[in-house]
Amino acid sequence: MREREKIVTAAVRDYINAWHAIGLVQQRRDTDIDDLKRRIEDVTAHAEQEIAGHEQAQAAAASTIQDQGHTDTEIAELLEISTKRARQLISASRQTETTKLVRAQPDIASGQPNPLAGNGSEDAALLPEVGRTSGSHPGSEEKDDSDTLRSRTTEK
Repeated sequence: MREREKIVTAAVRDYINAWHAIGLVQQRRDTDIDDLKRRIEDVTAHAEQEIAGHEQAQAAAASTIQDQGHTDTEIAELLEISTKRARQLISASRQTETTKLVRAQPDIASGQPNPLAGNGSEDAALLPEVGRTSGSHPGSEEKDDSDTLRSRTTEK
């Protein structure tokens, strides 16, 4: 009988040890997942900033082409995008230029830089997100982005 109690006690101890080990593994898993989620958020934010910069460059390029006398339709053909997208880029470029001019103007009362100026990162919000499909040229979609554009410009 004494031998049976030792066996049962050892089995219970093994069970409890495994239970504690499972808890530690679950904690480590949850911590690792939280770390990965934070990393994903960081990578996503960095990518969005980088993309915004490239979208501003696209808008500036479209505006430069327009400054050389090309129509919206010609710009769209040159860039292999929809006319709608060409207009969005040109509009975004104009708004960015206006924002830069406002920032350059000092606050008349204090002579200090314009307090409404911000840091420039919101300029990319002027460009609507364009759905991209694999194998298609970026910006060639005819998707209606007016709601996206409207919501992004009103977020400010």
